[in-house]
Amino acid sequence: MNADVALNGLRRMKEISQALIALDYEDEQSLEELSILQNKQVELREIITPWLPALEQSEEVSQLIQECIEIERLLQVKLLDYRNIASEQLNKFQVGARFKSAYGSHFSQTEGYFVDRRK
Repeated sequence: MNADVALNGLRRMKEISQALIALDYEDEQSLEELSILQNKQVELREIITPWLPALEQSEEVSQLIQECIEIERLLQVKLLDYRNIASEQLNKFQVGARFKSAYGSHFSQTEGYFVDRRK
């Protein structure tokens, strides 16, 4: 493998980062795509990492790395926002479930006879 392959991998990494930020995380199908894209990022990092010392001297590579870092920061903010939204919804469900179990319980008793043996 040569440095050109690593440079192309870095360009692909930027494209994947942009695709990740464009995903709609409320759609279940997007979550599957999120997993696929993240796996591709892991594979690309394994290819790119050994070549970074040789590539960092290029202005184009430095700029690509900075762009990737900025996109990843934006992605992190977006993911944290969605995590907070999901957490709030889960809390609402839990509060609702507690309310229902505390005040909405149904008391049932079968019909029967009570015999008092002391009388």
